[in-house]
Order: sequence, then structure tokens, then C-alpha cells
Amino acid sequence: MDIDQVFPLKFCFNLDRQEERRRLAAEQFRIHHLNVLRLPAIDGAELRKQHPFSSTADRACAAGIRIALRLATRRGASAVLLFEDDVVLHDDFRDRVDELDLPEDWGLFYFGCQHVTRPVAVSPGVVRITTAFDTHAVGLRIPVFARIHSLLSAQKADSTSPLPPCDVRIAELHSIIPTYAAFPNLAWQRDCSSHRTGMRYSNYSQRGEQLLWPEAVCELRARGIK
Repeated sequence: MDIDQVFPLKFCFNLDRQEERRRLAAEQFRIHHLNVLRLPAIDGAELRKQHPFSSTADRACAAGIRIALRLATRRGASAVLLFEDDVVLHDDFRDRVDELDLPEDWGLFYFGCQHVTRPVAVSPGVVRITTAFDTHAVGLRIPVFARIHSLLSAQKADSTSPLPPCDVRIAELHSIIPTYAAFPNLAWQRDCSSHRTGMRYSNYSQRGEQLLWPEAVCELRARGIK
């Protein structure tokens, strides 16, 4: 996969007050020769309303993704790659991505994620997602822009129940939209404080292996795919 050809536009969400995260993310992008534009993130701490989401942080995240998709549409991008500023990239990120063969029907592609249910191997380094969480490094193709924008819109929500976090909401489409991921993970989340919970943690090991739902990927690991 030629990452620059497939994803001509790349954004990284970053709060104005998170200068250290901005620096660390920018350094990784520099090392791996990625031209990533910083997109000022909406600060959930400054929002008055959370409805229809479970928290103001979730509402801010959804609004940020919608903004990114609108910008990508206005720029005529065929696809957009979204990074969160706590992303960690594999030491050989660029070389490994070059070796991936992205299926022609893809709509969403995760460079790293937490598989909740068993993925299906489709080619070396690529699996078909059945259900997965996290959006720290996810690519979206233009045909899915409108659908995800609508999915994350507060106006489209059922007022009787709060919307789940963005990654869980997007996962609802995995059985509908052809969704793939790099396996093993080529991107994961740094051990740092979460904007959503305020707690410091990571759902990944230092090597990028998921710590939750390990049974979902145990079959792939047993086959020597590490």
C-alpha cells in the first residue's frame, strides 16, 4: 500500500492545551515521513451539553470527526486518515505499510485496533474486521463519509438513550461496510491520561498487542501471525 496515494489527506486531532502530545505525535510523523495536518480538537471540558452522548468528551470527539470529514470532502480527498495525538507507530511502520495489500472493496481501514470478535485473515498483514474498537489510526474512504457523519450526528440520535463513544458507534458499521485492519497492529495508543475518563492507562502492550479481548486474536497468534 502506498499510504500517501491511498490517503492523500491525513489529520491528527490535538487539543490546544496538549502541547506534549502534539510534540510527540509530530516527531513520530516526521520519523516515518508522514505529512499529517494538525486539526485542533474540540475540548469536551468547554462544552455545556453532552446530550445525546454519554459525556461531553464523547460529544467533542464525534464533532471533531464530523469536521474532519467535511474538510476532506471540501478538499476533494478520495480518503482521509485520522490519527489521535496519543498514537504510537510501529518502529517499521512505513516499511510494513508498504507491504500491505489493501482489498479493493475497503471502506474503513484500521492501522491498529482492539478486536472484540475474531477477525478473518485475508492477506499477509491484513485481516477483515468483524467488530473492533479504537480510532487512534483509522482511514475512511469517501463513500463512507456521509454515513459516518450522519452516524455521529447529535441531530440523528434517539433522544431516549445516550450514544456510545465514537469507536463503539462506528463499530456498528463493521458488518455492513467492508472493514479491514493491519495485523499485527502497526499503530496503538500511548500509555497516557484519557480525555474521556481522566485516567492514565493503555489498552495495548508496549509492542502494540491488545490487552482486552485477547481471545479474539489468539487463533491468529497460534498460527504464528504476530
